[in-house]
Amino acid sequence: STTPVRSCVRSPAVHYPSKISQHIPRFYFPTKRQPPTLDRLLQEHGAIHEAFSAFPEGADVAQFAMVLQRCGPFPSFFSVPLAQRIGTDDHGRVQLTALERWWTEELDSATSDVERFFRAMKQPLNADLLPTDLLPFLQELVLHHPGLKFLSDAAEFQDRYVETVVVRIFYSLNKSRTGRISLEEMERGNLVEVFRHLDEEKDINKVFDYFSYEHFYVIFCKFFDLDTDHDFLISQDELRMYEQMGLTDSVLERLFQGVPRPLMSG
Repeated sequence: STTPVRSCVRSPAVHYPSKISQHIPRFYFPTKRQPPTLDRLLQEHGAIHEAFSAFPEGADVAQFAMVLQRCGPFPSFFSVPLAQRIGTDDHGRVQLTALERWWTEELDSATSDVERFFRAMKQPLNADLLPTDLLPFLQELVLHHPGLKFLSDAAEFQDRYVETVVVRIFYSLNKSRTGRISLEEMERGNLVEVFRHLDEEKDINKVFDYFSYEHFYVIFCKFFDLDTDHDFLISQDELRMYEQMGLTDSVLERLFQGVPRPLMSG
């Protein structure tokens, strides 16, 4: 017997008008980041104009903090570092035109709230956030946060607190251990939420992530006890005394070889 041959029936060709493709919105973004919409940009710049309407002659530092809290919203301790970056007039005031120019150049293309913070803090020509980028913001926090006023006459403790906060932030966010926080690493962390919480919480010790002074004090006292020569570096012999010589020589060697994580100093 012979096998019947099935005829292949082709579907009729469908011709789509060329104009249809012009109305299909883009849905694939190789960088996994969808660019900001025109509506969002108009909303942001509208908020800038509305916030500045109360300050037609420009905003001083305190007034500029109010503007940023409405536009970013950025926390109040961002006002001085950003005013210095944007530029002020002869009277120390930030002008609307200067803020709009900086916002357009640096923040308009940000695809998320976290990226907006990231760009505001890092240096414009750098791809990542460095420890030194955090310093001006944290120094302003120390000067003005009500929970840290007791440090006003203790400059050395201000510096040590800021250094410790920077290390805690990088320890938590910089999983690649490069000494530079990438945008992806910052997006996986909670730094932006904690920054905003600092403006709301007057008791610094209730901000458990990174900023608690009580946490800093425990870290500093333990470090100071181990650092017997007070050069602010802990040697292998000094670390041997931790927890009544609770670390074995092999553990100490691996720590100083940077096996768990690379050492950043010494």
